[in-house]
Amino acid sequence: MVKVKVIENFSLKEFDKIVNLKRASTGENGKLKVNDEFECTEEMAKYLLGENKYNKPYIEIIEIEPKEKIKKTTKKKTSKK
Repeated sequence: MVKVKVIENFSLKEFDKIVNLKRASTGENGKLKVNDEFECTEEMAKYLLGENKYNKPYIEIIEIEPKEKIKKTTKKKTSKK
């Protein structure tokens, strides 16, 4: 997931796919306003960063969460005598 911040007002057809929406001001479903923050997929973030038919960015990235959290495992050493 990618945490982003809106830099220009826009409407989003796939509004139901965003998570953890924090509104900067009152708004309606489907529309996002400047300074709203939310999390979305990498694909949606690329689209909103300018890979759209207008070639215009509507968001800026705040944080990118790693896909998998790496767990370190410790293996017990065994010694043979």
